[in-house]
Amino acid sequence: MFKFYSSYALLFSGLTHLLCCGVPILLGTISVLTNVVFFESVVTNLSILESLEGYLFALTTLMFLSLISFEIYNKKIKCSELENCCNEDECDDTKRRIKTNILIASFLYILNSSIFLSETIL
Repeated sequence: MFKFYSSYALLFSGLTHLLCCGVPILLGTISVLTNVVFFESVVTNLSILESLEGYLFALTTLMFLSLISFEIYNKKIKCSELENCCNEDECDDTKRRIKTNILIASFLYILNSSIFLSETIL
């Protein structure tokens, strides 16, 4: 019985310690590192961010293509295997949200790609 209550006491004390000390230390460290990176990038004329720009663009492209391919898989392949994927009410609302999200993501990706590629080519 002691093991049972002591495990809860250990869990509760660990959780309170995390909330009391861990989260503020994490937030403070993140804010200090963010300021250092921002200061370094301003002082060095954004050389840190420019060196990572190609990798970040590749990661964005991968995420965007994954979003599109998962949606195509869900719509074409998965729904064709199952007779009824979802109810009409659920599908209408869900399809509308997904379509809106993909359109917004496509617009932002095209804008980002045009800016990135125009900087790279010129």
